[in-house]
Amino acid sequence: MFEGQCKWNVSSFEPGQILDMMPGGLCIYHVDDDQFTYVSKNMLNMLGYTEETFREKFDNRFSELVYIEDREATLSTIVDQITGNEYDTCIYRIEKSDGSLMWVKDEGHLVTDPEGRECFCVTLVDVTALKERQENNLEQQESNYNDTIQELLVANPNARSAYKLNLTQNTCSDCHGATEYIQNLVDAATVDDMLRRVTSVMMDDYSIRWYIANVSREQLLAKYQRGERRFTISYRHLRDNGGPVWVKTFYHMIENPKTHDIEVVVYTIDVDREYKEEKILTKIVEQSYDCFGLLDVNTDEVEYFYGNNEVDSFDKEKIVKKLEGQAVYSYSKTEGKKKKQVNFFYFDETREQIVFSQVDVTETHLRDSENKYLRVRETVSDILGRDEGEDKVKNLMKIGKTGTFFLFDIDDFKILNDTFGSRTSDRILQNFANYIEGQFRTNDIVFRVIKDKFAVFAMGIEKQSKIIKKVEQIYEGLGEVCLEDQPDLMITISIGIHIHQDPEEIYDDMYQAADEQLHIAKKDGKDTFCIG
Repeated sequence: MFEGQCKWNVSSFEPGQILDMMPGGLCIYHVDDDQFTYVSKNMLNMLGYTEETFREKFDNRFSELVYIEDREATLSTIVDQITGNEYDTCIYRIEKSDGSLMWVKDEGHLVTDPEGRECFCVTLVDVTALKERQENNLEQQESNYNDTIQELLVANPNARSAYKLNLTQNTCSDCHGATEYIQNLVDAATVDDMLRRVTSVMMDDYSIRWYIANVSREQLLAKYQRGERRFTISYRHLRDNGGPVWVKTFYHMIENPKTHDIEVVVYTIDVDREYKEEKILTKIVEQSYDCFGLLDVNTDEVEYFYGNNEVDSFDKEKIVKKLEGQAVYSYSKTEGKKKKQVNFFYFDETREQIVFSQVDVTETHLRDSENKYLRVRETVSDILGRDEGEDKVKNLMKIGKTGTFFLFDIDDFKILNDTFGSRTSDRILQNFANYIEGQFRTNDIVFRVIKDKFAVFAMGIEKQSKIIKKVEQIYEGLGEVCLEDQPDLMITISIGIHIHQDPEEIYDDMYQAADEQLHIAKKDGKDTFCIG
């Protein structure tokens, strides 16, 4: 295999000759007095010294060999590395004979010579070109990093505020475009304190609970380790003047190439208009409509989100009075051959804004008397609707069937809908409907009462121990309802339960009894059940 190659007779070389032929530099020095006992010719040639000028330049001491600006850190690194270890490695500079500096990589091995003295046997490799390339790359990375930070912090014209969090150092800094109110948040001493202060301006419990559970310094670092670099959240925020506004906050995580700290640039934009428009659309699902918008109760200002201002002028006082006793106030009018209906209802529970719409109802009138809004959305699943479900249960009760009636309510569903939008909440309803249906037998009656409330009549289940086992099973698997693309969005449910055993009991009484238990569960802190 090695035929034709030179045969080396190692014994013909002096030990010094073998050492001199090794690539890179080689030197040996005593630990106790820092004196060189050997410096290879390769090392002298690499640095441009003769043995005499080398010993004179560096006083024959290893510590003097290390460039003065690198000396303290290098010697400290060597001491730290050899504590309990025979090896060390470090990078430092050496001054060459022409006055230039050479970067070398030092690989040291602690040995004992025949006299019993500890020595360092050190190999040195010229890494100047590599170091220069690394520095050039670092400069480019730092330039890219600075450009990215500046773009995120100051180049977004829609941002209400922007700031930077250092997750590694647990500090906050670089607040841009923020009011004094927001600046007070960013002036927090630590990231953890900053995130706690953010929750103080949130307007609903669901957002606060979700934020605390999903946005902490530890969780942000974990997201970064998993490869996540950005995400967004939406919530209702308290304005400086105390009024609420919907905002969307963007989190961009990036590594500082110089310090290797993990940093987060956070900026917030106002999405109040977009949110209101989407929320109104979820309440008014029309085949056709002329316009819709908001009427401000306090200022009488009208804002159109869709359409024009051909709607009749509003009598605000009359509308407010009508809405005192009903969820929706409507009136009809005729325009030529078309019948139009104008509808009013409050935007939310604050009753500060009234949603109005003008709808073409010439062909159909899709109003559902049990829905507080003017249109109902399509059923979120293939399970029974309320009318059909209640009819089936009533028929079973007429022929003497007994069992247990369950009322399920998704906790804080309105807040979930407001926070994540109707598309997400509809998917949650769909998954929950499918989940509940899968938890019961095919002959049990499963139906949707309204919005986020579902009911089940389970025949033959009357023992409390069996009921509790069923409920525990439902709670245990509730994670199946979560969305694949939003695994952190978890729901809780409250359950009201009534055991139907009295053949004289009518459906309305059974429903009322279960609903009372549901209210008790809600008062007890939600995410629980009550049987009565």
